[in-house]
Amino acid sequence: MFRAASAAVRATTTATMAVAPAVTARVSSASKTSATTTTTAKATAAASATSAMGGNRLVAGGSLLGSGNYANGGNVPFAVHMRSSANGNASFGGMTGQKRFATGWATTALSPTSPFSATVGLDDEQLMFYETAAAFAAENIAPHASKWDAESIFPKDVVHELGNLGFGAMYTSEEHGGSGASRLDAALVFEALSMGCPATSAYLSIHNMCTWMVDSFGSDELRAEFVPRMATMEALGSYCLTEPGSGSDAAALRTTAVVSSTDEDVYVLNGEKAFISGAGETDVYLIMARTGSESGAKGVSCFLVDAESDGLSFGGKLDKMGWNASPTRPVIMQDVKVHKSRMLGAPGEGFKIAMKGLDGGRINIGACSIGAAAASVGIAREYVLERTAFGKPLARFQNTEFVFADMAAKLRTSRLAIRDAAKLLHERSPLATSSAALAKLTATEQCFDVINSALQTLGGAGYVADYQIERYLRDARVHSILEGSSEIMRLVTARAIFADQ
Repeated sequence: MFRAASAAVRATTTATMAVAPAVTARVSSASKTSATTTTTAKATAAASATSAMGGNRLVAGGSLLGSGNYANGGNVPFAVHMRSSANGNASFGGMTGQKRFATGWATTALSPTSPFSATVGLDDEQLMFYETAAAFAAENIAPHASKWDAESIFPKDVVHELGNLGFGAMYTSEEHGGSGASRLDAALVFEALSMGCPATSAYLSIHNMCTWMVDSFGSDELRAEFVPRMATMEALGSYCLTEPGSGSDAAALRTTAVVSSTDEDVYVLNGEKAFISGAGETDVYLIMARTGSESGAKGVSCFLVDAESDGLSFGGKLDKMGWNASPTRPVIMQDVKVHKSRMLGAPGEGFKIAMKGLDGGRINIGACSIGAAAASVGIAREYVLERTAFGKPLARFQNTEFVFADMAAKLRTSRLAIRDAAKLLHERSPLATSSAALAKLTATEQCFDVINSALQTLGGAGYVADYQIERYLRDARVHSILEGSSEIMRLVTARAIFADQ
């Protein structure tokens, strides 16, 4: 079904391809706003129609170009970086108003010839995944991301739309409504969506991790009950491992789950989880708790807990440096009763399940860093082409050229590492865990450097919210901390290097 939906979308791109030359000619002119908006709307409508035909299958389409043009070296008729400000008075590239487009994404991430290209090595289907997510990000995410950040808004309506596209269970099996896509397909989607808002894309990554865990380790009854609703994102998920006293040392968690003294089929959970994304707004909580007397990883089990459970509560929303579009709160359990049928896997398998979930999560977060870096490079590139100093554009100074060459090297290296790790995880390679760690380390640190360099090229303007790069910088900073800090990623990698000793 998923492949059939992909084929159906290919048929919808023919009409769009016909407008490519005209749109390309206008993409760097003042009239590009209406042309791009019209084209994007057509693609979104096509994607929606295919979604209706294919049910909750991943819609690999909404292409604004069609893969054939890439093969022929054609140009990308898609200026997707939309910016907005509170008063609409700021100017970018000579354009003013509430909504302005920059050609950044069109000339970097979606170009078949740029060293920053995101499309190198992708087959037609993978290219469609990327284009679909980029189109959705341009139309539904980027115009609102600054507002979400400034006002700490969790965009549930947009999140639910992502579910309608099949993005809520991308690498979950199709049996209960998952999309059955590959890990690489998913990484491409997270990267493209992050060009609009890394925080929103990162929450989607966490939700996908939860959906996959339920589908992979839950009972048949649990899968049938929860996976369909999580796949459509009618029910949103949160992953609960970290505690106030156990971060990198996750196996030292102290939340307990003991068999009830009045009902041997029920566990009673007590404890507190810290820094939980989506907490207080989501519906399903995967909670790691200690069920055995053994210390360390062996005594941990994983439970699915409904948000409406008695005794489950949430602390105040944390005021963070970034990721403001994704709420973060403590999760508190006081005598929360959970039936044993809500346990994923067997008693004592919870830590193993949690780590398997994180293998994919680390790849996805790395992809989010890549998307944030790609968007920042696009903004910076347009800026240095238009901003002049000492009688010529900044782009014509050798220092600027070297900065962009270094950014291209770091971005390309990060993409290769993430995509290689995604393939290895999909193939269940014995190198999957260490490769995911190494890829996350590479992408999150290198791409943060890229964003910082992009900000520097704008000078004082880069420090201003209206130019967006400072938001990408703040959002991306946490990527080298969560789902395994860079220090832990180095540890995982080093242990793999010396595993034979």
